[in-house]
Amino acid sequence: MRSLLALSSLLFVTAAPSFGQSCDPVTSAAARAGGAPPRVPGAAASAPATTGGGAVNDALPEFRLEAGEQEVVLGPEGRRVLATGGVTLTWGDVRLQADRLEYDPETQRFVAAGGMTWTRGDEVLRGDSFVFDPANGVAVAENAVAISPPFYVSGRRIERTPTGLLARDAMITPCPEGKGEVRLTGREVEIVDDRYLILRRPTLSLFGVRLLSLPRYRQVLTRGRRREREEYALSIPVRVRSSEIAGLVVGASYPFTLAKNLVGDASVDLPSKRPTQYVLSVRRDFLGDVREPVGRGDFVDPTRRDRDNPADSPLRRFLRARPVPPPPDPVLDFEDIVPTENPLSFPARIPARDLRGTLTVAGNREISGKRTGDLLLSRLPEARLFGALPLTAPPPEENAAARTYLRRPRLLLTGDVSIGSYQERELTGDNRSVSRARAAATLGVGTLPLLVGSRVLVRPQMLFTYQTYNRGESYKVAEANLAAGYVLGPRTALGVAYIRRFTSGTTPFTFDVVDTQDEAQARAQVSFGRYTLGTLLRYDVTQRQFFDFEVALGIRMRCIEPRLSYRRLGQQIGLSFTIPGLTQP
Repeated sequence: MRSLLALSSLLFVTAAPSFGQSCDPVTSAAARAGGAPPRVPGAAASAPATTGGGAVNDALPEFRLEAGEQEVVLGPEGRRVLATGGVTLTWGDVRLQADRLEYDPETQRFVAAGGMTWTRGDEVLRGDSFVFDPANGVAVAENAVAISPPFYVSGRRIERTPTGLLARDAMITPCPEGKGEVRLTGREVEIVDDRYLILRRPTLSLFGVRLLSLPRYRQVLTRGRRREREEYALSIPVRVRSSEIAGLVVGASYPFTLAKNLVGDASVDLPSKRPTQYVLSVRRDFLGDVREPVGRGDFVDPTRRDRDNPADSPLRRFLRARPVPPPPDPVLDFEDIVPTENPLSFPARIPARDLRGTLTVAGNREISGKRTGDLLLSRLPEARLFGALPLTAPPPEENAAARTYLRRPRLLLTGDVSIGSYQERELTGDNRSVSRARAAATLGVGTLPLLVGSRVLVRPQMLFTYQTYNRGESYKVAEANLAAGYVLGPRTALGVAYIRRFTSGTTPFTFDVVDTQDEAQARAQVSFGRYTLGTLLRYDVTQRQFFDFEVALGIRMRCIEPRLSYRRLGQQIGLSFTIPGLTQP
C-alpha cells in the first residue's frame, strides 16, 4: 500500500534548478550586460539540471522549459526569470503546467500561477497558484487539490513543511476522485509526523449524511504490513451492532495521542438492554523506531538522508515517481470478510517486530461467543505486554518472488502477558457474579501461511496459556491447530481447519473456560461483481454436532465497503465499514 508520505511530498522540494542556465544565451548575455532583456517568443529550452550553486550534477536529470515567451527581468530585487503563455516544465518524472512561472535564481524561490497542474506518476496537484520558498522549506498552494491514491485532499490553502501538511477549510477522503462515500471536513486538516491526522472543527459524513461533529478530533493512522510496504487504516469512529445480550448498540470511539509512541483510545457503547459499556486504553509502543514507515526519516528531517547519502538528496527523490506496485495477486492478497479471523488471510503480510504495553479499564463488555452462556465482563484495570518476533526477513515485493518465498516455512513467535482485576457477571441461571485478580501468559509458535503448488495455503500454529488467580487456582490450555485453504480467484476460496485443545486445572471465571475441545471448521467465500459472500461453519467433533455459524456480506462501493455479518452464538449482528483503498491493494 502506498504511503501518505507520497501525497505530502507533492508539496515539498528542497532545491530547484537554476532556470537562468536554461534561458536563451542571447537573453542571458543581455541581462549580464545590463541592457533591457529581449523577449524570446515561443521559446523552448533545456539544459542539465543544476544544484543551487549552478554546478552541473550528472546525477540529476535534465529539465525542459517550454513557454510562449521567456524573459529575464532586472529589478531592485535582483534578476528574475519569467515564463508566460502555456508554460510546461518537465524535469525527471515531474511535469508542471501553468499560465505563468516566475523564478528567482538567487533565492531559488519560484511561483507558478494560473491553472497550475503538477503531476508525478499517478500523483496530481492542482491549484490557482503554487509557491516554494527554500529558505524555510515551506510550499504553499492556494485553492488546491492534492491527489495521491488512495487519498484526496482539497483546501483553500495547503501548506507543506518538513514535518507535516496543513490544509485550511479542507476536506479529506480516501477516494482519489474526491467523491467517496466517507468524507472528513474541517476548518483545518493536519497530517503530523506521518503518524496521525488532526482535524479542527471536523465533521464526519457517510453517504452524504452528517454523522458527527466535534470541536477537535485526532485519528491515529494505524499500520498493517503487506509485504515490505506500510499501509494506513483509517477507522470510522461510529459503529452499529446488535446482540442477544445487549440489544441494539450504537457507539463511538475517540483515539488520541499523548506522546511519541504513546497512544490511546476511548470508546462508549449505548446498548438498549444493558448498562453503558466503556473502554479506555493507553498503549505504549516500545519498538516505535523499528516500526516506523519506510522513509519517515526523510519526512521528519529531509536533510538526514542527504548527510547519510549525498548522492540521493530529497530533490532527486522528488523528481522520481513512486514505484508502481505489483498487480493484486489472488493468493497473496486474499482476504476473508467473515469477522472471525482466518489465519490464511493476506499470507504475504509479515507482522513487524512488536513489543507494546497496554493499560485498559473497561466495563460491562458482553461476551457473546460462549456456549456456556452469556456474560458481562469488566477489567478494572488490566495491564498487558504483547510481543511478536518473526524469524524471517520480509518477502520480496514482486509477486512471483513472493510466491517462491512462501514455499518455505517461516517461523513466527508471539507472547502475551496480562495481569489485572476482573469482574464477571453471568446473565443466565442464578446471575452469578465473580470478582478476582487474574494473571495470564500465552506463548505462540507458528509459521506464516505455506504455499503448496500455486493455490493451496497451509498454516500450523501452537499456543500454550497459563492462568493463575489470587486464591491459588490455576488453569492451563494447550492448543494445536492446522488451517488449509484453496484459493479459486480474487476473494473466492474454500477452507478447512482443525483445532484441538487440552485443558487442566480450575478457573473461577466462565470466560476462561474452554467449551469446545475438539473443533472442526469449514469456510467458503465467493465474489461476484461488487458483492462478496462468506460463511464459516463450526463443528464439535466430540459431540458430533454443528454449534455455530457466521455469514458475512460485503458490497464494494466507490471507496468504501459496508459489511453486514450475523453469528448464531449470541445472535450477533454487525455492521462495519472498511476502506479497501487503505487496507487492500
